[in-house]
Amino acid sequence: MTATDLDTRTEAPLISLADFHILLADQHPFSMLLGIDVLRIGYGTARAVLPARDAHQRLGGIVAGPMLMGLADLTMYAAVVGATGQAHAVTASLTINFLRKSPAGAIYADARLLKVVTD
Repeated sequence: MTATDLDTRTEAPLISLADFHILLADQHPFSMLLGIDVLRIGYGTARAVLPARDAHQRLGGIVAGPMLMGLADLTMYAAVVGATGQAHAVTASLTINFLRKSPAGAIYADARLLKVVTD
């Protein structure tokens, strides 16, 4: 196995943004339920937004934790597919420590892989 330091890579992503949207619609239709929009994919990077919706809020007018988990998971998936081209990648573990509440409104997520390991 080889590890790639992504800070030194300047390559284009292994999937285009348009093709990633097609992948989500064809293979992961559940991803559309939250309305998350992947805005950008790079080689090991991605940016997405969870739109402001009343349905994303919990008591107290804050964005519910499961919505934030979904945003984080999908954004990281986009970064992984951008670096590997592997659409069959899955999340093995996802942990979030909620340090403060997230007020109602659109939430942006940025993902950046630290390392890509290939066989």
